Amino acid sequence: FEEYGKDWISKYSPTQEQLSQMARAALSFDYKPLISILLPVYNAPIEYLRECIESVFAQAYPYWELCIADDCSTNPRIREVLNEYEERDPRIKVVYRKSNGHISEASNSALELAQGDFLALLDHDDLLAPHALFEMAQAVIADRSVDVLYSNEDKIDAYGDRSSPTLKGGWSPSYFLSFMYIGHLSVYRTDLVRSVGGFRVGYEGSQDYDLALRISEKTNRIKHVPEILYHWRMHPESVALNLQAKPYAFTAARRALKEAMERREVKSADIEQTEYPGIYRPVISLSSKTNGALVLVGHTEDPSFVTFLEKTSGIKTRIISCPRDTAQSNAEALHLTIEQVLGEDRLDWICVLSRDLTPRSENWLSRLVENLGRKEIGLVGPKIINEQKQIVAAGCSLFGSLLSYDFAGVNATSPGYGARLVAQHDVTTVANLCYVIRVSDLKQSNVLSFAFQSEQSFVLAISLWLHANGKQTLWTPNCKFLYTGVTRESQVDLLKAYPADFEILKQNFGLDSYREVYYPPGLETPAANFRLAV
Repeated sequence: FEEYGKDWISKYSPTQEQLSQMARAALSFDYKPLISILLPVYNAPIEYLRECIESVFAQAYPYWELCIADDCSTNPRIREVLNEYEERDPRIKVVYRKSNGHISEASNSALELAQGDFLALLDHDDLLAPHALFEMAQAVIADRSVDVLYSNEDKIDAYGDRSSPTLKGGWSPSYFLSFMYIGHLSVYRTDLVRSVGGFRVGYEGSQDYDLALRISEKTNRIKHVPEILYHWRMHPESVALNLQAKPYAFTAARRALKEAMERREVKSADIEQTEYPGIYRPVISLSSKTNGALVLVGHTEDPSFVTFLEKTSGIKTRIISCPRDTAQSNAEALHLTIEQVLGEDRLDWICVLSRDLTPRSENWLSRLVENLGRKEIGLVGPKIINEQKQIVAAGCSLFGSLLSYDFAGVNATSPGYGARLVAQHDVTTVANLCYVIRVSDLKQSNVLSFAFQSEQSFVLAISLWLHANGKQTLWTPNCKFLYTGVTRESQVDLLKAYPADFEILKQNFGLDSYREVYYPPGLETPAANFRLAV
């Protein structure tokens, strides 16, 4: 982000007066959660270590303890510095390990010191923003059932210059199965961390990811705090600057993901490493005992196209071309065809496919349907690219009545902001050009009983129903289509374009109460272009 400079940072960072107000406000909280900061240390550069600890002392929120575990550092100055701080403040606790056990064992040693309600994870060369713990405590006080919190972050160099802000969206379980996107600052309920056994030896480099995966299987009370609260240090030995600084971390992450899928009883054949280090693709095996899928393709009189779809689908497939009736809208024709088919066939999945799309992925339908092997996924959409090699749609974001197509017009070879164009992730809904859904969910949703003017409204209704019933809509980059139709707008105002649909969505699917979950606050809206708001 070119916009992320001193002016932007100054505008969105608390002033000294605001920090003082936070400190005074914290004293009057009726609930003051104690936050234990876990800090494993091993031969940290002395200057960085001091800056790290001083960033804790600078916190506006005073109810913390710093639990330091020195992992048998060979630099004698480390002990001198830690002793100095331990004598300075009783909130500093230090344990000196007798042998070097690497970061998982050191983190567990720090965990043994913790007496707080919540744990915050801090690396020995990084910095906390001065309002970090205050913002986390406020979030806990606002929702005392929350178990996990995570914030935005940026990077900081040796000169104190900040760059590369990472603004995150709301909790996305599918995104989290692609990589450790919640990153820093992460805060966990202490009892929950202890209940899953803390940090596991053998997952060094990805021990935080492994821990968070196990915790996310115990709770969905996970909250995003949309403030930059953590500054990740950049130096040659850090992953912040060099992803290859800890190559063993990638192996550990893949193993942690593989085991997570097994614990969740998902038939995962493998965890593939994408072309981007640290971004993964879970490959889910389809059961051989299925009734297959029906593909409803837009009206076509080209039998070779139907044959091509069947041969490249990768699973048992039946193709039906939707009839063309100029007296009906496309949505009406689609509804009637679906209702007719559901009354005739026993099917597991239905895929709706625009005639303007051509598959560009082998086993295209299998790549879509496999994601429904996760019971929490209800609807899946693919990556759609035009002839200019630009993104047509990579999911959709909803801002009031405005539905925006994510990354529309962006170069299709780009990894996208936050690796969103190469990592599967949950979205509010997907483009009506192509999607797949379980027949059981479609029937249960009762969406077919409503007369929508627009196919996009129909798809949004399904997604809103799924969201209200604890399921997600997934966008996957692992299935690609070429779009050859007329140029599409990057967003649609449902209220203006389809007022009757808007009323149906509001009255029956909770559109008026829905708030965009996944698009990161702090980025431009309503165009879902993932640019920094200024």
